Amino acid sequence: MMSPIKSTFKRKPWLVSIPLVGFAVIAGLGFWFGKPGKADAGQAAYQTAVITRGNLSTDITGTGNLAAGRQVDLGFSTGGTIRSINIKLGGQVKTGQVLATLSEVDQLQNTLEGWQIKLKAAQKTLNDLLDGGDKTLAQALKELAAAKEAHIEAKKNLHSAGDGRCAQAKTEEYYYQYIYAQDHVNEWEDYLQYGNSGYGTNYILKVLKPMREERDKAYYNMKYCESYTEQEILQSQADLQLADAKLKRAEKVYQVLLANAGIDPVQVEIAQAQVENAKIQVVKARNDLDGAVITAPVDGTVVALDAEEGDIVVAINKIQNSNGDGTIYTSEFITISDLSTPYLEVSIDETDLQNFAAGCPAQVTFDALSNRTFSGEVSEVDPVLTRANGETTAHGLVKIKNAEMMPGKTLLLGLTGTAEIACSSVQDALLAPISAWYESSDGSSYVYVLNSSGLPEKRPVEIGLLGVAHVEIKSGLSEGDSVIISQVELDQTASS
Repeated sequence: MMSPIKSTFKRKPWLVSIPLVGFAVIAGLGFWFGKPGKADAGQAAYQTAVITRGNLSTDITGTGNLAAGRQVDLGFSTGGTIRSINIKLGGQVKTGQVLATLSEVDQLQNTLEGWQIKLKAAQKTLNDLLDGGDKTLAQALKELAAAKEAHIEAKKNLHSAGDGRCAQAKTEEYYYQYIYAQDHVNEWEDYLQYGNSGYGTNYILKVLKPMREERDKAYYNMKYCESYTEQEILQSQADLQLADAKLKRAEKVYQVLLANAGIDPVQVEIAQAQVENAKIQVVKARNDLDGAVITAPVDGTVVALDAEEGDIVVAINKIQNSNGDGTIYTSEFITISDLSTPYLEVSIDETDLQNFAAGCPAQVTFDALSNRTFSGEVSEVDPVLTRANGETTAHGLVKIKNAEMMPGKTLLLGLTGTAEIACSSVQDALLAPISAWYESSDGSSYVYVLNSSGLPEKRPVEIGLLGVAHVEIKSGLSEGDSVIISQVELDQTASS
């Protein structure tokens, strides 16, 4: 929708209190005005005009300001600091030309390449899963066999309270070793205690030391063989439970792989998720990189440039004010306009709306360019009317053709212009002066002609195109007929 434009309008003529729409007549029509009709004595003299053929067109007038045919606002979609601006205000740019870049371009490029590598790795993992069914199934069978062996070993090593660690004979052997050693220790300890051996104390202690060590060793061996510790019993139970869980897991994995030709659906699902995530990250990284470089989407002229190198960019859709330390936070800061095909944004009075349509030819003049007329065409009509200061207006766009002030120099945006728009026309039509035309309350049309007695006679007619000074007669009159164009005395009219 086009923005409202303040405009002025040409006022439309009125006839006998009947409002008419503004029109223009193609010059060169031949009419006879002021020719008195015949009348008897005492009758009023009437002015008449002859019905003739000619061309007629409607003209409406609209005013407005010149706007670019195409205009784009550009900015970075990635946040960062502006490193370079490669254009100047008023400069010409070509489609695809790099206009500005951010300092973060290199970092963003590395991020993109990193995710591309991760994507390749994730895709390879997925492909290996899908292509390595036989190998995976064989590995699963191998792992199942190992789990069974581990389970058998854990079951063999399960201990309970009262279980002997060693064979009974071995335990008894350690027992007797202990008893024998203890007897020797007792004998020499008596020597030490009672002193009746004839040996010195130092000698007795020297003999006792290895005897005691032998006794203690035999005791520990006996106790070791007699039973397991509580901690060992608990650990053996835990080892069996773990081996049992691993065996069940290995059996389940093998059965699933066997049913799916060696392909693990869970692993495939995980691998696919990793691939999709990497793809998303690659797209995001590429968008961030693309958003750090501004390129021209169209050929045009730089009409706005509102930032400088070093300014901080935020990824928003509006220009931010300075934060107080002199740093400008900005987003869209470049405007490119195509000035080769500008448009006049025109406003017209609502009474002219019926003669305002896309495709209508127009002649455009500008206040600042005297003696210059540009050809144009209505390209768009706004479907919404606006009302301001008691007037209702319609709006549209008039495309200007050959829009150059001089060779190589385009028209300036914002110029105030006037468009004369001719939407309807007829050729070689019967034409009557508009002052001869009357309209009844039911909408039917009629004119007055002089009868053979010189009295006005009402004649029904069908009208077509209306002009400022003339109206098209489609039926009811013939070429050469005369119609009254002066005021009719109603009390002197003939019976119709």
